[in-house]
Amino acid sequence: IALIITHDRQYRALLELYSAVKDEELFFKLVTVNALLSYQLPCPGEEYWEKFSRFFAVKQSLQSFEEFLKKHNRRLLRTRLERLKRVLACLEGKELSKMTLREVREHLSGCLKQRKDSKTILFAVKMLTYCHRITRGREPEGVEEFPVPIDSRLSKVSKEPAFWKELSAKSG
Repeated sequence: IALIITHDRQYRALLELYSAVKDEELFFKLVTVNALLSYQLPCPGEEYWEKFSRFFAVKQSLQSFEEFLKKHNRRLLRTRLERLKRVLACLEGKELSKMTLREVREHLSGCLKQRKDSKTILFAVKMLTYCHRITRGREPEGVEEFPVPIDSRLSKVSKEPAFWKELSAKSG
């Protein structure tokens, strides 16, 4: 499974970002904010995360998100900018790099008033598993308890969470 993950273009983009940022907490927060804003993208997700990585390798600040969105994700911009404010408020004073995945999921779900199993919350958790792997060399504890976030591509195979849970378990 590690081989599959390390060849994922999103993972590779995050690896490059962390090598530029070198600040674990900022890295976790940048990734979380982007994950929570990564819906209805203007290009394939892999390409979008590569743009994100290149942009924030230079502009290493949460305050640069508005500029990034205006440049790379203009669709539903007003709604996205409003969500950005809510997300940043949720993260204020939190140390994501020191929280468990379950704690992050609970916090984001409550703060953003979304179901714990919503696609964007689960996607943020998935991307945080990449952050843990990159910064600590291993996945965080409890990763197996989270369902796979079913995006439009996966839903073409199956929309059933049970299908993906079973496939995950069988494939390791």
